[in-house]
Amino acid sequence: MVRRAFILIPAFCIHLCVILYSLYIEYKFLYLCQLFGSLSNTLFYIHWFCAISALCLHSFLLFLDPGYTEKNTATEKDVPDHLVHKERIRFCDKCNSLKTPRIHHCSTCARCVWRMDHHCVWLARCVGHRNQKYFIHLLFYQLCCAYMDIVVVSGAVLFGGTVPECQERLPFDGYGTRIFNVCFSYAMCIGFIAFLSNLFLIQLYCAAYDTTYVEIMKGRKSSNKSTTMDNLRMVCGPLPLLWVIPCTAPQQVESVRPAELFSA
Repeated sequence: MVRRAFILIPAFCIHLCVILYSLYIEYKFLYLCQLFGSLSNTLFYIHWFCAISALCLHSFLLFLDPGYTEKNTATEKDVPDHLVHKERIRFCDKCNSLKTPRIHHCSTCARCVWRMDHHCVWLARCVGHRNQKYFIHLLFYQLCCAYMDIVVVSGAVLFGGTVPECQERLPFDGYGTRIFNVCFSYAMCIGFIAFLSNLFLIQLYCAAYDTTYVEIMKGRKSSNKSTTMDNLRMVCGPLPLLWVIPCTAPQQVESVRPAELFSA
């Protein structure tokens, strides 16, 4: 617990600082300078919504169970040999519990996780079946903030000199400060967009094709013959209209017990 707190507190503080700087850029050029005219206030409030949503989702994910299975529910003797040979059932000697092929043990969390995708350093927690949807939303809102920042900074570079409000309302903004803000904003946005876009596309692919990053790395292919829409419903919830907002949870994951596995 102490080790997890040692990781997640700095990670959350870094995320908070990035969001605050992003809000500062938007406030400076959209709200104060009205860089894009009548659209400026609308874009500012959209960015504010995305930024607050990202922070709330980050906080929520820190405490959400990713799909842990219960410990100490079985012994190695509970596993019939014929199921072991078929690789339908495995035994985790660290958790003392049974595992199906879609359950993986995370050495960092010291727990078995249903449909474990990866262990996220920023959350100090695994991404699994129960929190994957919210993790995708977190990436989406962060990407929205990053793309809006780079558009606003580009607009300030190209059109800032022709907007009277930028000169009238920001007399304290010297040449050196402008250069620093532009360079730092570009570097931060491009870095975040490159990293988050890659992770976001991987998560969408895994959700659409009912696989995980762990299974991709191990070369395992899902035996699920469901359609892409069915796979997305399993992760994001039954109603597609609600996929864009984090309000519907995926199907609950029950603990894996011997009787349930042997009857399958």
